[in-house]
Amino acid sequence: MSKLGNANAPVAQRDWVQVGAALANFRELRGLRQADFSRELGVSTPYLRNIEAGRKKLTNVLLARAAEILAVPQIAIMRPRPDQTVYPDIDYKDPTHRRRITYSTEYQAA
Repeated sequence: MSKLGNANAPVAQRDWVQVGAALANFRELRGLRQADFSRELGVSTPYLRNIEAGRKKLTNVLLARAAEILAVPQIAIMRPRPDQTVYPDIDYKDPTHRRRITYSTEYQAA
């Protein structure tokens, strides 16, 4: 049995890879580097790298912090919707401006 759990666990090991990829995707959409994001989360950069690679679990505390920093619902990180594309709704010129990232099947030009 792996360190990440067994098949009966609520989130299977293969799902942690998806969770990590979703977290990395949202981080990149926000224009945050791993070092900056890990500092805001309160973890080391190597630890964040392991979460994003699916080798470490995203704890509930880190999930809550990450969702707040990225201004997305926690469920968007934990249960990404692969059938839809995510477009950021953010003003990149103002680093303090945080708005929600929304799911959309089509790009809506503002």
